Amino acid sequence: RHTFERERKRRRSSFYYKRTIKRQRGEDKIKMASTSPAQLAAQMLGSLARVGAFVGVGATAVASALYDVDGGERAVMFDRFRGVLETTSGEGTHFMVPVIQSPTIYDVRTRPKSLSSVTGTKDLQQVNLTLRVLCRPNVEKLSSIHLNLGPDYDDRVLPSIGNEVLKATVAQYNADELLTRRQEVTEQIAKSLRKRAEDFGILLDDVALTHLSFSHEYSRAIEAKQVAQQDAERAKFVVMKSEQEREAAVIRAEGESESAKLISQATKSAGPALIELRRIEAAREVARTLSGSKNIVYLPGGNGNNMLIGVNP
Repeated sequence: RHTFERERKRRRSSFYYKRTIKRQRGEDKIKMASTSPAQLAAQMLGSLARVGAFVGVGATAVASALYDVDGGERAVMFDRFRGVLETTSGEGTHFMVPVIQSPTIYDVRTRPKSLSSVTGTKDLQQVNLTLRVLCRPNVEKLSSIHLNLGPDYDDRVLPSIGNEVLKATVAQYNADELLTRRQEVTEQIAKSLRKRAEDFGILLDDVALTHLSFSHEYSRAIEAKQVAQQDAERAKFVVMKSEQEREAAVIRAEGESESAKLISQATKSAGPALIELRRIEAAREVARTLSGSKNIVYLPGGNGNNMLIGVNP
């Protein structure tokens, strides 16, 4: 009996369910038949809007989970549960967990940095130095740099260690040695600065001493010293010139004396004939010179009286 009752209830409920479904389908057909085209278009647009909103939300979620790293850059990831991760991300597109993870982009290319310092030399002279360095972060220690220093690591570290190295190195030389041994000073500064920068994860590709100037008092002292040295050299040259002129005068006088002595001896031995020979030679030389001039006219005369007339053009 109980089995019969349950079977009858099941059939009755199935019958009512089928009747309900048929009734709902009939009502839907009646509604569709009575719906206008404008209402159908509105329903379609509503459906498209819902699909577009779903796609937009999905695209936004995907975009928030991706980040790009350009060439010459590295990314350090911060995780809210694990902190700063040891591994860094290279160039390309990478995935992250939104809200939980956030990347920090670092430029790992070489860039210039100028360091200036006023320090004292070994002989207590004040000197103004400017150092130009080409620096970049060590990629293997980038996570440590981000954890301890931050993105402005170069501004935090290089001015302090640069000033320290410059003061320690310049104090070993005198002021004039900074000029005469400049290459040696630059190499020592570069060696010490590279060693100090490596402790902070910074690599220095090049170090150069670009500017070196002394105090005004020392510059004036150097200028006065140079002027004094030039005056001393000039005086030395004047003395040497005087000595050479004196020696030349002595040699010239000795030569003239010897020449006069030889002429006197020749005159005594040859008589007036030597003097007449010299007169003839001098006259011949004068005639040769005058004959080459365009403004001279030669008129021969008797009894050896010849005339030279100057003719101006």
